[in-house]
Amino acid sequence: LTCNKESSHFIYGIVSWGDQCGLKNKPGVYARVSHYLDWIKSKTQAA
Repeated sequence: LTCNKESSHFIYGIVSWGDQCGLKNKPGVYARVSHYLDWIKSKTQAA
């Protein structure tokens, strides 16, 4: 799940699961990126 703000895209959610996700009238469940930001940074920064 991304949003465009001032010509930049920001990630707000990553698909957790869904029933035929992305189709009209089908639910999609997203994990909130901000909740996991410290963990994401710890896994993606160079050692």
